[in-house]
Amino acid sequence: MLNETQTLDAGQPGSGSALSDIGFDEHAAAGSQAAAGPAGESERDRLAKTPGVTLVQIDPVWNDLLEEFAKLGEIKTVARNSHAIHKKWGCYDNIKAFGKTGLVLNGDVDLRLFFGAWNTAFVVEAQTPQGMSLSLQTFDAQGDPVQKVFVDDEQGQACLRSW
Repeated sequence: MLNETQTLDAGQPGSGSALSDIGFDEHAAAGSQAAAGPAGESERDRLAKTPGVTLVQIDPVWNDLLEEFAKLGEIKTVARNSHAIHKKWGCYDNIKAFGKTGLVLNGDVDLRLFFGAWNTAFVVEAQTPQGMSLSLQTFDAQGDPVQKVFVDDEQGQACLRSW
């Protein structure tokens, strides 16, 4: 499995915004189009206005949601801020969730999650040049992305749509 972290300079074009700017095109429509908006507008708000994108808000208990990730099968997960983008491919398993903290430890996906920053979650369906993209995206209180989980597997997509 390919896993990577890419560091961006604050002045670099697309830093912390368009995933397509750094070669994550397979699911960029739900990030790149939304990232190019007026200053001061959150990515969550820009995403909601993006043509070809449908958002369905879910109201999860974060610990329970993390446990459900195991049902999605093979995924691509993205966490980023203005300085780095961290991408992992694999499955969520060996999951532990306690209070405001979650842990995913396996050979492919190794994450520490801090739910205190998670405010809203959406199932996002986006038309991309490669076809439809389905993901679960979480945002903080300011509308900045916290965690994105892209699902390609048909069984995983059916599971995600059922949330």
